[in-house]
Amino acid sequence: MTVALNTQFTYPQVVIQSAVQFPAGHYVELDDIAFEANGLGRKVVQAQSVTAHGKEFSVGYLNVDGTGYVPIQDSARPVDLGDLDSITRDNADLFRALHQAFGGAADSYSHLELVVALRSATHQGIAPLNSAELKR
Repeated sequence: MTVALNTQFTYPQVVIQSAVQFPAGHYVELDDIAFEANGLGRKVVQAQSVTAHGKEFSVGYLNVDGTGYVPIQDSARPVDLGDLDSITRDNADLFRALHQAFGGAADSYSHLELVVALRSATHQGIAPLNSAELKR
């Protein structure tokens, strides 16, 4: 997946030097003090590729109004979770269970929300058959 972004980004050189590259469209889990302090765990963003100051790197995006694209920094210990197809394929039982727990309406959520729900259920050890816990 490729998303056309402004071709010129302006970030401080130090930020660009420590920015890392992921395949466009992949979901990336990374450290975020604000998320972790509020009990949300590690942040999950969708990666997009950009070039600034002659370097190609990834910016992470949250599909929340008013949220910008932020360079994915090596210091945030980023982990490539893969693209949506591989994530749902690797978590097929949980994906089906989430879909059923929400009455077949799981597809009304954004892909990022689905990835976050799957990661959360996996980290909490929630069994696919436990619909009450899945809804929580």
